[in-house]
Amino acid sequence: MTATSGKQLAVGLRYAVVIELNADGTPKGNVTPATGSDGLAYSGPKAFTLNVPEARKITHVGKDRPLAVDFLPPTEALDGELAVSGSETAIVALLGGILAAAVGEAKLVALANSQQGFEPQVGLLLYQQSLDVILGTRRWRSFIFPSARCIYMPAGMSENAEDSRYKIAPAITTKQLWGTALSIANNGCLTMQGIEMMSEGRPNIAYWTGNGVETNFILPLDKPATSVVKMAIYVDGVLQVAQLSATLVTEFTFTAAPDNTAHTPSIVCVYEY
Repeated sequence: MTATSGKQLAVGLRYAVVIELNADGTPKGNVTPATGSDGLAYSGPKAFTLNVPEARKITHVGKDRPLAVDFLPPTEALDGELAVSGSETAIVALLGGILAAAVGEAKLVALANSQQGFEPQVGLLLYQQSLDVILGTRRWRSFIFPSARCIYMPAGMSENAEDSRYKIAPAITTKQLWGTALSIANNGCLTMQGIEMMSEGRPNIAYWTGNGVETNFILPLDKPATSVVKMAIYVDGVLQVAQLSATLVTEFTFTAAPDNTAHTPSIVCVYEY
């Protein structure tokens, strides 16, 4: 296994997944020792557009000419749009804070409903393939948005294939998706809307909710880690090292079950597969 150079050339959109969050912004996992959750993946992601507002240019004028140029941060936040090849009722229901109803064996979701404006915050992970500029080897470029609202824009009907769209508004947050607070020492900043990442393997985020009893947690069966050094395990945002008795590419075990006396802890594994 090798570390990335931090320099990459990327293309396409391979994967996009939405992650349900608890009220405190941590991933909402099941209280179970079985296979971890890793979100609801869009079956046909096609394109992700990220709109980054320009900084405000300030020109200091005197003597009939510019004396200096300065910049202030933009007054608009970044946002984006995800285009996918189809619509999926489970994802539409989650993003809208509504339920997927049934009529016989058919599934349906309400459009332009009374929950507009009350959509829940969710986490997002998207990645595309890239090449390491230095080595020319396969790498992966990803975006992670710890907290965002995603508004479903259903496609119409015509003789051509129509894309469904999701308007994405990342929140300004003080934490990573796995619960770790931003710091000047580690991040050089205290707030953000999202992160851009380069990894050797495809990134994934698996998560559970601790019950104070279980000590063994299994990664999604179809996505084992490429190496234990590619795994970072957190409980309530705190990196776990000494607290683990064993770490395999398919699972990890705590020396003692994460305590749930005060609350149900969030257990998150950020890894590459």
